[in-house]
Amino acid sequence: MEPGKPKDTNIFQASIYALHGVKALSSHRAIRHESLLLGFWLVVLFGFKQAAALPIVTLCAVLLACEALNSAIENLCDHITPEFNAQIKVVKDMAAAASLILVVIIIIQIGYFVDGLIRPNRSVLVAILRGFVYPAFLLNYFVVVGLSILAALALIKRRWLLVLFFALLIKFWFQLFFEIIPFQNGLGDDSIAVAFNFKLSEAKAYFDSLYGNQFLSLFNSGWLVYEVLINSLLVVNFVLVYWLVRALTSFQIRWLNLRRCLHWGGVGFIVVSLLILFNKTEKLIYRHFANQAKSSQKLNSADAPIAIPDLSNKNAQLNLVVYIGESTSRMNFQLYGYFRDTTPKLQAIKDSSKNLLVFNNIFSTFSHTNESLNQALTLGTNPTEGHRPIFMRNRIPLSAQLAEWRIQSQLYSSQCSDRACEPIFKQIFGTIEHHFSTEVKAPFDSDYLLPNLSQFITSLDSKSGNRMIYLHSYAGHDDYRDNSPPDFRTEIDSQLRDLGDKQITGNNAHHRVEAYDSVIRYIDSNLSQSIALVQKTAKPIVFIYFSDHGESPYANSGHDSSRFIHEMLTIPFLLYFNDAAIKAYPELFKKYQRLAASGRVGTLDQFSTTVIDLLGFDLEQINNRGIVMEKPIGSRLDILPPLLIRDRVDYVSSIDLNSDPKKLSAANLQPALVDQSDPATRVFRASAQVLGGNRLVCTDHVDNVATGLRAVFSSDCYRINIAVNSPDSLEVLTPKLQPMNQDLAVVEKANRRFKKPVWLNIDNLNPTDKCGYLADYVVKHRPNAKGLLIEFPATTPLDSLATADCLQSLSKMGLQPIIRIDERLAIDCSNSLASSAGAINNSSCFALNKQLQAIQLKKGFTEISFNFQGIRAIRQMPFAQYFKWNITNVPAEAIYDLQDRPIHALAVDSRDPNLTQ
Repeated sequence: MEPGKPKDTNIFQASIYALHGVKALSSHRAIRHESLLLGFWLVVLFGFKQAAALPIVTLCAVLLACEALNSAIENLCDHITPEFNAQIKVVKDMAAAASLILVVIIIIQIGYFVDGLIRPNRSVLVAILRGFVYPAFLLNYFVVVGLSILAALALIKRRWLLVLFFALLIKFWFQLFFEIIPFQNGLGDDSIAVAFNFKLSEAKAYFDSLYGNQFLSLFNSGWLVYEVLINSLLVVNFVLVYWLVRALTSFQIRWLNLRRCLHWGGVGFIVVSLLILFNKTEKLIYRHFANQAKSSQKLNSADAPIAIPDLSNKNAQLNLVVYIGESTSRMNFQLYGYFRDTTPKLQAIKDSSKNLLVFNNIFSTFSHTNESLNQALTLGTNPTEGHRPIFMRNRIPLSAQLAEWRIQSQLYSSQCSDRACEPIFKQIFGTIEHHFSTEVKAPFDSDYLLPNLSQFITSLDSKSGNRMIYLHSYAGHDDYRDNSPPDFRTEIDSQLRDLGDKQITGNNAHHRVEAYDSVIRYIDSNLSQSIALVQKTAKPIVFIYFSDHGESPYANSGHDSSRFIHEMLTIPFLLYFNDAAIKAYPELFKKYQRLAASGRVGTLDQFSTTVIDLLGFDLEQINNRGIVMEKPIGSRLDILPPLLIRDRVDYVSSIDLNSDPKKLSAANLQPALVDQSDPATRVFRASAQVLGGNRLVCTDHVDNVATGLRAVFSSDCYRINIAVNSPDSLEVLTPKLQPMNQDLAVVEKANRRFKKPVWLNIDNLNPTDKCGYLADYVVKHRPNAKGLLIEFPATTPLDSLATADCLQSLSKMGLQPIIRIDERLAIDCSNSLASSAGAINNSSCFALNKQLQAIQLKKGFTEISFNFQGIRAIRQMPFAQYFKWNITNVPAEAIYDLQDRPIHALAVDSRDPNLTQ
């Protein structure tokens, strides 16, 4: 307030005086620092949207106010007594103490906030901290140090654009690194082959999927924790490097230019570290060229077919049409139970006639075209080569061998042009009449393949004997919609448009799903037209459709084997016998009708045998003459061959589909194969589809359409976290029990046709007021409630009449009630049993057994659920034997060790790529 002014002022004048005070305060360093702290927490509050940050912001504001009073007291004291005074010192120290007390309170509050933030995202923190012990992380850090040195030199010279460039490069590299190393570790010789045969038309789609997986995967519930930790580390690192560079450049040494030495030292850090980091990729490149030379030599030496002079076939008038699809997964086929109408015409053919045979559980041998078709369309001559990558085996092209047996074949491929076609196609089909598209861009199948099929069928009237045609499609390959006419580039329905990214895929990949489903509709049109051409001829024809490999649009990963996902190998396999073929060869049709109905797991390794069997040749006779004959597709196999055999730098990896993984290892393969199956594939091979039996192998933590879809196609059932909030809605929760803002019906879209069992974990199921809501929802949305497992929380009151009434009503509806065991007690008891013998009498084990006894005495529940970590304790509890067991969070590798008879269901920790974190 100015001298001479009256003390009685209005609010406007008071505000003006306060602003003058703020201006005076801004000159104090402590006030500036605390203002920055307040600003930081305002940003945190806005970014995290958590109420826990609000008290911190409030305390920071109070600290500013306290500092204002402290500064006012200091100025007043200095005005009264400029010299040192002991009493004035006490006054100043007491004023400063108030600020210190507030700072301590703020630090404690920040500690609670960070702990609450990291606790549900501890895996993010652990993953980052673990990285510090790996050599790859140190090499990555050296790259960052090199870039930081260059940035520091630019900052000293005030070259701001360079500083900004290096800062962005540091951020880009460090963030990308955590995804590059797993990606690099997934590379094999096949990845290098794809890179060298990469087409510009495919580059955009590939990098779109790579970008989406490598960067957008960070944007889950832990991404802000990740950003805060990483950026803090980078800032501290740069400050230290800058301080060191500044100190070194201040020295003047006449014969040494320290600035230039630091510059080249930074460059050296970057170059040497990158060379070491990518040493594995360099080795793979050398390995690729060596393998290419060997494979070319093997294929050329194996071109000559094996002569079997006295061989003849029974089905001498049967003709074959082999339609080879591209990047087509059965997971997106309506014909196989997909929830969208992607194959309505094939479905109509299946519903209206018996001619179409649909084979389930058929897998491609590889996720890339060259390797897959090389194995599917060639014959082996050495039964001991099953462990080798396909290019390392002695193989005979199927077309060449059939030509030796007087079967005339021809090929039409829309996948490549005469001038640019993969060498493998010319090697496989080089001995028969082959036609590649003359266009640089692949033509549409309907414009190129279908007219040639029509011409082939017409020519059959003037020819006798077996004829065969291969039609090799490109529809289905990325970029999906570019490979179909404009009429097929629109959405097939509004189901995905009405949902958000999080509800569909957990990421931003749903636009790729839309495009992929549209091209599947186009493939459906082409196949139905092909079948119509086959059906109307009087010549007996069997139409065969399969895809070279699958595709993973929901995970935005295409069919890149270095990021293998289950559906990259799951393919449709269809046989269509026209009426003339059924009439001429009724026993053959019945045989394959039985094989299709069996649902047995098969692979494209059996395709050549299937073709030879359809043509009526004696498989045993051929096998005895030096050609390895597998059983036809759909037959029972003692050991399923390994899939996706990939030559890596240090080992050979594969995917194992055998129900018992020990079968493949017992085959004494040399070299031994390292199983690289993803969790969904491990769940699939352990499920009842493969093993049989009464126990259910379920996928745990399903929370969106993509995770539900993958669970439906790979397991017996799936488990969902649910909150019962109203009679019309069961809200889906994430694995960390956070709301997903979607109803159970959204996830159940994937289960529309299958109606597989669903295990509902309802953590807030209060029998008093929520049981009725659950019953109303089931009656309204799932009248056929059979197969619904309802998991009650461990806090359910057993003595309550409401609980008894709830259990009775649910049982009448056909629902299976389960009660969860206290997780803490089970895990503590298991840890105690593991650490010392005879510890079953400790307090945790005693309380756990008492809880089981209480449940058994009430007679309301016959099944319990518990975390896998508590299995040791449950096995030791006497009262646990009265119940069936349902175990959650089961590691995929532990499934085969769980042979306990009471087990009803295992919920396997799937670590699904679409899972919301």
